[in-house]
Amino acid sequence: MTFKFIPLTPLHLADYATLTEIFGWPFTKEDLGFALSLGTGIAVQSKGRFSGAGLCWKLGDDLASLGHAAIRPEMQGKGIGRALIT
Repeated sequence: MTFKFIPLTPLHLADYATLTEIFGWPFTKEDLGFALSLGTGIAVQSKGRFSGAGLCWKLGDDLASLGHAAIRPEMQGKGIGRALIT
């Protein structure tokens, strides 16, 4: 299984919101856009398909908060989430 990480952009937000719905999270595309505007994000692609994402908010030089990490259910168990967080 090959996957790559790319910067999360507003173009990914509809797919990201759809993914969070799978997990029952209450985030809309607009919610995720606001969260992204406060930090940075990474999208995961596999075979050119959006397969997951996560967000990071820096809290100074030595501290950050990670959140909203989500990997498509069929892609889980392959180390993608671990690599994303790392």
